[in-house]
Amino acid sequence: MRIFSKKMVGMVKKSIAVATLVTSLSLTGTTAMAADITVTPVQASFLTKANTVVYLTADLNTPTECILPEDFQVIVTGVTNTGFWEIEINNVKFYIVGDSVKTDAVAAEQKPAPAPTTVTVGMKNALKKAKSYISFSGFSRTGLLKQLAYEGFTEAECIYGADNCGADWNAECLEKAKSYISFSGFSRTGLLKQLAYEGFTEAECIYGADNCGANWDAECAEKAQSYLSFSSFSRDGLIKQLTYEGFTQSQIAYGIAAVGY
Repeated sequence: MRIFSKKMVGMVKKSIAVATLVTSLSLTGTTAMAADITVTPVQASFLTKANTVVYLTADLNTPTECILPEDFQVIVTGVTNTGFWEIEINNVKFYIVGDSVKTDAVAAEQKPAPAPTTVTVGMKNALKKAKSYISFSGFSRTGLLKQLAYEGFTEAECIYGADNCGADWNAECLEKAKSYISFSGFSRTGLLKQLAYEGFTEAECIYGADNCGANWDAECAEKAQSYLSFSSFSRDGLIKQLTYEGFTQSQIAYGIAAVGY
């Protein structure tokens, strides 16, 4: 795999054409994706985290093309049903995993687009559908766009519906967080990961996790009990499993004591 140098990143930040830096990428980014992988169009710009792996398709088992350094700006053109961002470099599509970008680093570029001058019938119906979805479940903007696209609305209709439905994305994330902890034990770390998987931004995830009213000790005890309800665990085995779930040592101590260990 090729690694872009810091000098290259600096050149990109100074607006030197990306095409001159990544010409070779356009020669290999032609691998076909599996038929069951779908892409929902979005428009965003993010900065990468350190050592972001670029894949030829939205599948971890497919070849990798290169590794991007931290704070490399990528243009996102879609999100896949497998949890990848679709990015475009030199007019070629590549894919990076969903948590490899700083979703709050360029938030200013993700502000809702202004309402179009002409609102079509499709836009009105997308808006009605968007309001219907957020009335019964917590949705991230990304998740709502994906759902509307699944319903068959065009990209413009999806964006209009999501950006005009009146959703407070922090409140939507909080609703989703409360839903998760109502039926299963989650650590704060585990809940943050789950909310991120749902498409919420880092800031929204933190808001949801920190305001959902969870007692993390009690969540650990609930998770410990759920493990013991379907399988036999040794004390050490249960501790390892709870650690894997993201609970802290003090939470684990509480949890295993609560189930009699």
